[in-house]
Amino acid sequence: AKLALTTAMAALLAALVASGAAIAAPDPLSSGSVVLQLRSSGGLKLKPATLSLPITTGDLDPTTGAGTVETRGALRAKRGKRKAKVKITSLTLGASGGAGRINAKIGKRKVNGFGRLSGGTVTRDGWGAKVDGVTARLGSKGAKALRKVFAPRSGAKASAAAGRIKAGKPLGTVSVSGVPKTVELLPGGTLVFDAD
Repeated sequence: AKLALTTAMAALLAALVASGAAIAAPDPLSSGSVVLQLRSSGGLKLKPATLSLPITTGDLDPTTGAGTVETRGALRAKRGKRKAKVKITSLTLGASGGAGRINAKIGKRKVNGFGRLSGGTVTRDGWGAKVDGVTARLGSKGAKALRKVFAPRSGAKASAAAGRIKAGKPLGTVSVSGVPKTVELLPGGTLVFDAD
């Protein structure tokens, strides 16, 4: 009887693991939000301190946190007397804290990879998921785009100051909460448990 019970419990655990693996998949999102806790550093001032953006479309894996979300909203970057409006267009999150990126638009210029994303933890949030504690840093394309805005065509001092805006500068932290359009439970097998 003990052997039968042990075998049945092992089968139950295997079935649960297999079921979880089958269900894990990106969920198309109906809504949600992206919250950026912005950090000013090295003479680059970012406002507002907390920026909340609505998710307009996208998908998010509730198990690994991987996905891409499109959003709308903007932050303001300032260095000295010069300012730039940075519109956040989308974010791509890597699986299990892997590499991701922030895409943006400065003026009419699209800047894919404006920021780099890494880290974070994934938790269930109702039927959806929440990714917290993602670190955001300025990407090389973002740094280049900001230097063009902050450095006038003439003026050695201003150009030198803008030159100090380099990739890797901290932008802050990001959290993403997604609400799925539908929740799909994939069909699985049948398990009969007999404790006798």
